[in-house]
Amino acid sequence: MKELTEYGRTTIDRVNFLINALSEKEKKNYFRLESFIKIWAASTGGSADINEHTDFFIRTNTYALRQIDAVFFKKFGLHIEKNSHQLQMNEDEWANGIKPISHND
Repeated sequence: MKELTEYGRTTIDRVNFLINALSEKEKKNYFRLESFIKIWAASTGGSADINEHTDFFIRTNTYALRQIDAVFFKKFGLHIEKNSHQLQMNEDEWANGIKPISHND
């Protein structure tokens, strides 16, 4: 079985690996993936100021990363993160993955 680190040391590395590994057909099939990657990137980061927007950005970031993970899991059979809590997944979602919203199946 492959190790997650084969796809990159960090989440950013693994997202880039996924982007580069997708065929043109897969990119068309997962037509919203690029948008989810942009949302994830825009909502990644920290702030010393915890305010009413913090929860929104955390939930937005997690949702976008779950959608990226859905494609990563379908393509490579591994999750993009090491632990289920990083993606807020239950046991079934962790074991089986989730269906990508952005697909043309």
